[in-house]
Amino acid sequence: MSVTANVEEFLAKSYDIVIVGAGTAGLALAARLSEDPRIHVGVLEAGDDKRDDPVISSGGGWIHTAVDPKNFWGFSTTPQENLRVPGQAEGRVLDLPRGKLFGGSSSINAATWTRAAKPEYDALESVFKNEGWNFDSLLPYFKKSHTHTPAPSKLFGDDGTPKPSHGTEGPIKTSCNWWQSPIAEPFVKSLQALSHKVNLDPDGGNANGIVNLARSIDPATSKRSSAAYTYFAEAAGRPNLTVLTGALACEVIFQESAKGLIADGVKFRVGDAVHIVAAKREVVLSTGTYQTPQLLELSGIGLKSVLEKFGIPVKIELPVGENLQEHLSVQLMYEFKDSETLQSVLGKGLDPEHVGNPDTKRFPPQNSVTGGPILTSRMKDLRPANSSAADFTRLVARLDELIASRDISPLKRAQLALQREWLTNDGAGVTEAKFILAGIPGTIGLPTPTGTFMLWIPICHAHPSSRGSIHINSTDPAAHPAIDLGVMDEYDLESWVWMLKFADNVVRTEPLASLVKHQPPRTDDEWRALATSTAGVMFHPVGTTPMCPRAMDGVVDSHLKVYGTVNLRVVDASIFPLQLGAMPQATIYAAAEKAADLIKLELV
Repeated sequence: MSVTANVEEFLAKSYDIVIVGAGTAGLALAARLSEDPRIHVGVLEAGDDKRDDPVISSGGGWIHTAVDPKNFWGFSTTPQENLRVPGQAEGRVLDLPRGKLFGGSSSINAATWTRAAKPEYDALESVFKNEGWNFDSLLPYFKKSHTHTPAPSKLFGDDGTPKPSHGTEGPIKTSCNWWQSPIAEPFVKSLQALSHKVNLDPDGGNANGIVNLARSIDPATSKRSSAAYTYFAEAAGRPNLTVLTGALACEVIFQESAKGLIADGVKFRVGDAVHIVAAKREVVLSTGTYQTPQLLELSGIGLKSVLEKFGIPVKIELPVGENLQEHLSVQLMYEFKDSETLQSVLGKGLDPEHVGNPDTKRFPPQNSVTGGPILTSRMKDLRPANSSAADFTRLVARLDELIASRDISPLKRAQLALQREWLTNDGAGVTEAKFILAGIPGTIGLPTPTGTFMLWIPICHAHPSSRGSIHINSTDPAAHPAIDLGVMDEYDLESWVWMLKFADNVVRTEPLASLVKHQPPRTDDEWRALATSTAGVMFHPVGTTPMCPRAMDGVVDSHLKVYGTVNLRVVDASIFPLQLGAMPQATIYAAAEKAADLIKLELV
């Protein structure tokens, strides 16, 4: 059996590679490595196997799975100093759900499927010195990971022709909505009136424009296509792959050698019993941006100041847990003028004009609740009302002030210099802001519980300058770490003013303008207050074991090996040195695909 909760059954086998974490990256990696029958793979997963749960499998079930405490770790931030509600002395605490189940966060996320722009992936090689990590070298792995089914769309002017950037034979099944809310058309037309254009191939290197958002939803079943349902399904039954569920990793076991520390096992806990599983060749951590640094610190790899506080002997000093980056979202909401008319048209959940596939039994609209149009854009291409070139110059100046600071790490200095180049470059094509026509009740024609119809536009700052950290709070591996997102520095705050003013301008532009009730124009200070008092998390953390040179404060090298070790690798979103202008899921799968090839080259 490939999945077991029986410790004795799991430990009865021997493993060349032990992977910690059966999540997005971990399962993809395990599936690819076990394609070679000579490589025996064991996987430890703290959560349970819930593939039979219809809420998990539903494409529209993410709203419920993300709030069900049985399915996630229940992390939260420390009070965020720069996120205050007026009148409150302490900063707000933000919840940070991460998947604690088979498939990890790919089993509870909103299933969005996007790539960043070509310059972002090229920077992995040119700026962060990772040979072989660039857009052209990653493109085959992006394509290998998924199969995309295009959807013809009158709204987007798309005839459904497959794009060369899309995969055709990969495990993850991706698709666009087979239907669109009637609100989508005025949203798109208002954006077009402000000179934004439709981009039919945002995965091809230029990510910006009005985009029909793809999702990891299997169009044949209208069900979630996660690592558990796809990669593992193809690997299930292989005698050289075994996953143990309900197993909490405690630390990596090392032995010393002249070449560095050799990881030869992992200590883990099932209930109150502690066990050790041996790894003959390698150990791979795929526990995510929060828990991979936690496990490294518990294993004696991290900052001396952190480890000594808890009496943990320092085996290797590295800036583990620093460089944490996250996407924030601020949401604008507008009430529609004529709820009665809207209810008669939208309350059905469908408008025949916008149905791309009439088979609503196979493609129910409730499984499409996060699809639809989004705008991805550079800051420079946004045109807030009553703004001028001087306003944008002040925004750039805020970033210059951060770059000029002496109190920043070599990594952050390189990051900010790159972000400034993207901010001011006319041809970069890098996404710095996202504007989403959100799709949950009240926004796609399904009314809120009060019967009110609202236009809801979540906005994402794709490349913030703020950095945070995650470090252990205890030597107990079950204890939650201290997570400080460190969000909303002065550059980020001014960026939010710029983005929010633009979004409000979109809604004040026809044809949207005639559909909603407008509030009096806000001042810049009022926009700042809205951002700091309402900003939430998009659950896209990256960066806490960055892949870059050790002298640049890196934790892993271009082969994903932890510096100072012979055979300990990290394969998850924590390796990305800089936040992506995209939802990270597709890039995590591509990184796992590439990691599998890197490991096979060394082992076989």
